[in-house]
Amino acid sequence: MKLLERFRTQPEWQSDDPAMRASAVRELADGEQGLLGEIARQDDDPGVRRAAVERLTDAATIADLLAAGAEHDEGVLGAATTAARNLLIAAPDATNIDAVLAVLSDARDVAAVARSATTEAVSRAAAS
Repeated sequence: MKLLERFRTQPEWQSDDPAMRASAVRELADGEQGLLGEIARQDDDPGVRRAAVERLTDAATIADLLAAGAEHDEGVLGAATTAARNLLIAAPDATNIDAVLAVLSDARDVAAVARSATTEAVSRAAAS
């Protein structure tokens, strides 16, 4: 049976090779936010998790990743922080930004949002 299992096709993001998984993550469709979030939380390789985090656009998933405290890799945490900051800066309105603002622990990131947000309401929320 193992021989037959080797011939079954599986998505490249499930490969045994971390480089292939990271490459496949970069090629996933933008609409695959649920899958990207799952990979960002569960993959064994920090490089693959970072690639998934860099593709995330879902504020709740990014906030969960930063709030969970389960991630210990500095590269993945940095990518998640950058994604959260950029998401806040580009937010079209202040709806659902509180969770993301709450997980930004560095005052410089919050100040960058307050200075650079495209929406005045987001700037005010970050400044307060």
